Amino acid sequence: MYRPSHLHRGWKMTLPGARSVHATVRLPVLLCVLVVVLVLVVNTQLNHLHNTAVSPVHQPPLIGHPAGQHAADGSVEEVGAPILEPVVAGTGLVKDPGVARGSGRESPATQAGPVETGREIKTKPGQSAPGTPGISEAEIAAYTQVLEMRMEAAGRDHGVVGTRHCSVLAAVNNTRGTCIDTSCPTAFHTSPKQRVRQLVAPKHMQVTADQLRQVLDIGRDVESKRYIFITAASSNHYNESQALVYNMRKYILPKLHPDSYSFLYYDLGLKPTERRRVEKNCNCSVRSMPISVLPPHARHLMCYAWKPAIIKALLHKAEVLVYMDVSIRFRDMDLDAFWAGARRWGAQFLNSQDSIPNHTVQPTFAFYGDPACLYWPYPELLAGFSVFHNEPFMQRVVIDPWLACAFNATCMCPVNPHQYRICAHTERRVGQCHRFDLSSLTLQMAKLYGDTFGHLVLRTNHPPKVARNDRMGFFTD
Repeated sequence: MYRPSHLHRGWKMTLPGARSVHATVRLPVLLCVLVVVLVLVVNTQLNHLHNTAVSPVHQPPLIGHPAGQHAADGSVEEVGAPILEPVVAGTGLVKDPGVARGSGRESPATQAGPVETGREIKTKPGQSAPGTPGISEAEIAAYTQVLEMRMEAAGRDHGVVGTRHCSVLAAVNNTRGTCIDTSCPTAFHTSPKQRVRQLVAPKHMQVTADQLRQVLDIGRDVESKRYIFITAASSNHYNESQALVYNMRKYILPKLHPDSYSFLYYDLGLKPTERRRVEKNCNCSVRSMPISVLPPHARHLMCYAWKPAIIKALLHKAEVLVYMDVSIRFRDMDLDAFWAGARRWGAQFLNSQDSIPNHTVQPTFAFYGDPACLYWPYPELLAGFSVFHNEPFMQRVVIDPWLACAFNATCMCPVNPHQYRICAHTERRVGQCHRFDLSSLTLQMAKLYGDTFGHLVLRTNHPPKVARNDRMGFFTD
């Protein structure tokens, strides 16, 4: 395979028997298609490995509903073969004739969802099971294949990962930017397989079967859809949430088939009158977040442990899940490119320019087994806008360790959140404040992807923006 750094040269390959310029295909296009297909194949094998390796004792509660093409006898036929047409790549969803890819207007009969059969949860090709504790060497090897393919396709992005030495930034009094600490005594493991192993094999990186069952109960009665949009708010962010709902109605929801998506609003502490107005005006499903499923140390809303719990509970119900803080504002972006990025890379985020160690306390680094100095080159990934593709790699290598971090008192919320909210940024110093969910998520992704970390940042025209304190009185009585 050609290395990604060569792709800008625009090499071409003429297909055998080509008689016109229409038969000439640029290699970058072929490589992109090849990566998507290979990731699909490996994720399909991971579904098989996972479903055969998990004991029924560890299975979570039955969830979802039958999905797929219905045969003449009413049975459900498999529709997820790893080909590009007529199956929508990476989804197991069959396109309706004349329906544009990524429009969300595929037939409701072919929406994503696990197939419920007896005591086992079986999944269609391209989908993943919810996940349970324990992992096999075969799974680790397959996850490594996915990671290596994505790293090879991504290449190093010099616009995201810092390349300047920290001493250079110090000379110009830049205390916040990403940089390389040349005095750091160690480095990330050079083996992708070992980096995967470090995130999935240790006991403290796994949730227990009981914890997983409680988390999955959060989404037990949520219907499977192709796209699931989620937000959450307490009373102090009620007016911001109104502005988000207005924004969604203007820029996103009109572009989607109404049967292809769900919009869920989690109540984190609304007043009764506020909740009634949301239920009346939102055109979304309003649900209460059962904070009691979290361990006592993580129940403070400002610990944000509820966020990975909600995402874990619902990701297996969708093809693509989009979590949005109420401060997120969409613009008129290309939805086709948006969905394609999620399928190709597995996850997409917004990012800030702040180097993550400034905003992460030492116990969180210790949980992941690395010194903080390794992370100075990496900017924050903003977990307030998180897009995840439902696949085994994301479920087991990203979401499960993130959830384990949320449940561990030494990881996501090891400090009093009231005391670590504000960063003075008068110096470059580890842990001058803490960002909880985004701190842990950024550490995981940096550990996995290293210099190819930049491909996780959303690249589309007119991406969403963060508009804190943007309020609106949109709901009526």
